[in-house]
Amino acid sequence: MKTDLARYEEYIREFKGRFIIQTLFVRGECDGRTVDNTTEEEITAWLEAISRLRPQQVMIYTIHRDTPLGNSLRKVPVSELNAIARRVSQLGITTTVSG
Repeated sequence: MKTDLARYEEYIREFKGRFIIQTLFVRGECDGRTVDNTTEEEITAWLEAISRLRPQQVMIYTIHRDTPLGNSLRKVPVSELNAIARRVSQLGITTTVSG
């Protein structure tokens, strides 16, 4: 049985690269659990998906204003977003950063 993510990837592949992936990177806590999608494990898994899907562009950003959780979620520094973007660019995919 395929996972929801695998089914989603199949659906996206039907666009044959004619799509843009937007990804929000954050750190902090939510409901007492740590939230951090900038760990090496998370970034590696995300890059593998990007490599499989081959979008025409990837847009990378972080939060720009307060969230309903107050200060529980924090911005990821632009320098780190740029480092992630360089890894996407190495895959030959156009990447933009907003932070």
